[in-house]
Amino acid sequence: MRAGHRGFTLLEMIGAIAIMAISFAVLLEALGSSMALTHKADRHSAAALVAQSVLDSAFVMSSPAPGVQHGHTEDGFDWDLQTRQWHGTPSGGSGSAPGAVMMMAQNQQLYRLDLTVRWGPQGRRRQAHFATLRLANTMRNEGRAR
Repeated sequence: MRAGHRGFTLLEMIGAIAIMAISFAVLLEALGSSMALTHKADRHSAAALVAQSVLDSAFVMSSPAPGVQHGHTEDGFDWDLQTRQWHGTPSGGSGSAPGAVMMMAQNQQLYRLDLTVRWGPQGRRRQAHFATLRLANTMRNEGRAR
């Protein structure tokens, strides 16, 4: 080869194409993982919205009562809502600060609502757990009867 005619050899071109192919494969893998994580986050957000809807609408027209309710949404979420009277600290919890007292009128009762939301195909079922407390006025219905 003459000094004035410089160029790339075939081996250099194959090496450059191989590096570009590997870089492209890594980029596609990262993009695929990003899309999968975005979809997973979207489903978790949707489950949280379902939970908020179920917990907000639970016992709106009636007082809470101990028991279990089940439901299903059109977009593939199943939920179970367990309601029970709450008498202090949740099981396994440390409770409130020492000396703190919750003052309630005698005609009110706290209920703990535990909600489990499930979604996904049978082999890869996902679930999220939500809990809240709901105050019920046990004298509400008696006051209307008078």
